[in-house]
Amino acid sequence: MDQRAEEELEEVAEIIGQDSFLFGFYSYGEMAPFETNRFCELHNQTMTLTLISES
Repeated sequence: MDQRAEEELEEVAEIIGQDSFLFGFYSYGEMAPFETNRFCELHNQTMTLTLISES
């Protein structure tokens, strides 16, 4: 996302709630298969979210 990373985080906060804590990092991408083939390739624009809650 480069210069638009802040906008991306704002969108996530809008969906999961403004009171949620956001933490993480950007990486160079991930290796994973595309839907149309079974071989792994580089996805250079990915965002992975992990939500943890207590009740």
